[in-house]
Parts: sequence; structure tokens; C-alpha cells
Amino acid sequence: MNNRRINSVAFALALLIHALLFLYREPILKNQAASAKETIALCLQTAAIENESIAEKTEPPRPEKPVKPKPLPPKKPPIKKKPAQPQRKPVREEQVSAQNTLQKAENASEMVTSGTTALRMNTYLSMVRTRVERNKYYPRYSKRQNHQGTSTVKLVIAADGHLINVYLHKKSGFTMLDNAALDAVRKSLPLPPPSEHGLGRISVEIPLCYLLN
Repeated sequence: MNNRRINSVAFALALLIHALLFLYREPILKNQAASAKETIALCLQTAAIENESIAEKTEPPRPEKPVKPKPLPPKKPPIKKKPAQPQRKPVREEQVSAQNTLQKAENASEMVTSGTTALRMNTYLSMVRTRVERNKYYPRYSKRQNHQGTSTVKLVIAADGHLINVYLHKKSGFTMLDNAALDAVRKSLPLPPPSEHGLGRISVEIPLCYLLN
């Protein structure tokens, strides 16, 4: 029984406390709602004022003036080029070219002359050499001793064919062979005149070989 009374008393106290809290909370909520409405109204008014100030400051864009295109300059007619005329050589260049032509002709003439002279000299040398070879002999003592070699003699011949000088240009190494070569030249005299071949004074070299078979 005591427990039931205690529970009923506790329940009653709880109901009383809840009722008091509800009654006390209702005016607080009303005050909060009223203050919230005022805050929202103030915010809306401020925003409207700011928007108005922005609208006053911003001006509508001015229309741009149309830009007129500049007129193009008139085209110039093409300039006709005159055909280039051939340049005439100055007188000095013509003289130089004539001198060069003359010089070339003289050089060609000299080459022909020198070629003809060389041919004549070769012909005359062949004649003298053939005559000396005919008069060449091999000394007996040199054959016994098996002496071999080449003696080169040089001849200086006048235009009329007489012998001006003769000497050993290259020795064979054996005196008897060299003396036999000089003797062969002396036996070939007189020599044919170089003047008959269009030559003047001339010097020729003739090698005489002494070889045993």
C-alpha cells in the first residue's frame, strides 16, 4: 500500500512539473518568433536599399558610333621595263683581246717551230749514231778479260760538219773501252753538216755499249 501511494504521488508531481514547463515555455517561444520576424524584415529592407543604390550607380551602356571603313588607295599601273641593251666592249678590251689573239698565234708558231726543230735534231742524231756504230769495235784484251760497260761520248759539231770537240760524258769503268769509243768517233769523220738539215751548231750524246754475248 505504501508503494502505491509513493508511485501515485511521484506521478502527480511529474505531471505538475510538465504543466509548469509548458506554461513557462510558450511565452519564450512567442518572443523568439517575434524577434525572428523583425530580423528578417530588417534584412529585407537593407537588401532592397543596397539594390537601389547599385541600380542608381550603374548607367546604361552608351551606343557605340559606327566606324567608317577607310577608302583603299588607287592601284598604280605596272611600269614596263625596257629591254636591256647589250653592252659594248670598251676600246681597251678590244685591243687586249687582239693582243691576246696575236700572242696565241705566236706561241702556236713557236710550238710548231720547236716541234720541227726537235724532229730535225732527232733525224740528224740518228744519222751520226749509225755512222759511229759502224766504226765501233771491241778491243781483244777487253774481251779476254770480260770487260763490259757503256761509254757515252759527247760531240760538238759545227754547222758545216767539222768536229769542234769530243769527250767522254760518262765512262764505262774500263779505260780500253772508253778509248775504243773515242776512236770510233774519229773514224766516222767527216760528219754530215747540220746545216743541210736546217740546223746550226749542235751537241749530241752517243752511248756506245760493249756487251759480250
